[in-house]
Order: sequence, then C-alpha cells, then structure tokens
Amino acid sequence: MTYQEFLLQIKEQILKHIEEPESYDVTIRKVRKNNGVVLDGLSIIGRNQNVSPTIYLNSYFEQYQEGRDFESIIREIYFIYVNHPPENFEVEPEDFNSYEFVKGSVFFRIVNYETNQILLEDCPFYRIQDLAVTFRVLAQKDDKGIATVMVTNAMMKLWKLTMEELKALAVVNTPILFPMKVEPLTKVLEDYIHLDYPESVPLFVLTNSIGINGASCILYEDALKNLSQEWDSDIYILPSSVHEVLLLPVQKEFDKDYLETIVQESNKTVVSKEEFLSDHVYYYLRKTNEIIII
Repeated sequence: MTYQEFLLQIKEQILKHIEEPESYDVTIRKVRKNNGVVLDGLSIIGRNQNVSPTIYLNSYFEQYQEGRDFESIIREIYFIYVNHPPENFEVEPEDFNSYEFVKGSVFFRIVNYETNQILLEDCPFYRIQDLAVTFRVLAQKDDKGIATVMVTNAMMKLWKLTMEELKALAVVNTPILFPMKVEPLTKVLEDYIHLDYPESVPLFVLTNSIGINGASCILYEDALKNLSQEWDSDIYILPSSVHEVLLLPVQKEFDKDYLETIVQESNKTVVSKEEFLSDHVYYYLRKTNEIIII
C-alpha cells in the first residue's frame, strides 16, 4: 500500500467504526508544524461541533511499513478519538478579529529562525540571535493541553497594533499564562534528556508550568537576571528543545566545543525535528543583562 492509499484506507475504515457516519466530517489535511515539518492530520468532527483533536498519521504509516497490522492501527486511532472526542470550542474563529477579545491571551514563543522561513513569511516576529520570537493567542487551556492560534500579519492589521505594542502585550501575558519553573536536572528530567555530563555539574531545567514551549522562559522579564543573582554567576544556556532549556551557572569556564557537543548530540539522538530549537550554546551576561551566542 502506498502512502496515499494508506491515508485513503484510514479515512474509509474510521468511517465504518463511527455510528451514523453521515453526521460526521472525516478529513485529512496538511498541517505545517515547527521547523518546516508538514504532517497529515486526521480530524473527526460532528456536525454540531466546531473543533476536533487532530491525529497525525505519518508515524502510523512508518509503523505499517515496519510490519504493524493495519487493523491495530485503526483500533488505536479510533481509541484516541473516543477518548478525546470533539468539543464545542468556547470561542469562534471570528473572535480572533477582536483586539479586546485577544489582548489578554497573546503570548510569545521562540523558534529557530533558519528552519522556519516559510512560517515566518506570514507572521510578525523579531530576532534574538539565531532565534525568532513569534506570537500566538491562547484559545483554550485545560488538563488535556492547550489550543493556540498563530498571530498573522493580517491579524496585526485588523488589531491595528505595532510590533512594539504586540511585544509589550506578550511580555506581560506570557509569564502569567505560563509561569516558569526551574528545577535541578537530576530531579526532573534525568531519565528524559539523556546527556552524558559529570554529576558535579549543576544543570538546571528551565521550562514553564505545562512543559510546552517552555524554552521561551529565557525571555521572561528578569528571569535570568534573578537567577544569576541567586547563583552569583553568569549562566550558560543549553537549548534542549522548544519545550525547555538547560541552565548551567558559570562556576568555571567550560570549553565551548564541549558544550556544543552536548547540545548537538542531544538534538541528533533525542530531540525530534519538530522540537528542535538550536545547535548553539548561549551565554547570559548579568553585567549587561543580555543573551549572546558563545
């Protein structure tokens, strides 16, 4: 079965599992993700719902090619759908045209600049070293996760906002919507980020309260400044993924190549393409309150 035939069969077989299939729209569409990743997303939505979770199918085709039974794939997809049913969204698409509606929900997210050129063509952003700071609107947040909408250039025109005004909104909102969290690596993510480093090296994980897009916490106002004062040192910043960074108080000078090797090996072996942030190591200078690439 080719990939396109696989997608067609997924759609047909899922419909057979749904009661009253004529009351549902089952669609597969291309979804552009971070770092240029394009996935095929399956949506199953009833006529009375206005939102549905997206189930990405690309990895299932890889499993099928490796010998997984097609029926077991269908059962798993249907199980995901049943346990994450469509809901009525609390907001409507046209709500995002209103500045008054969105002004408390605009937040920023950092991504790699070079790997997101197509994405950045249609949205406002500004540069921080090799990163781009983009903006999103938080549409919904619950125990299942978050739903967000990318802020586009067209939305900026509707809201009649300048870049400085948009940035100011996000600077205030982001730490409120997603409070930061700092904990020792050995306590939280030792089994998740498989890095080979001496136990005497005090690595800390910086992320946010939900662990999604938590690397953006490096831009929270006074976050690194306060940590550098607490640790009485400048800080090395090792980008682990878009979801978190590792912080290393500068107790002694580390070899740049050594630190970059840690980051690059993690990116090659642990971090998915979609979650990649950067291969560079950053340095926070407390004297000037700035982030540079070492």
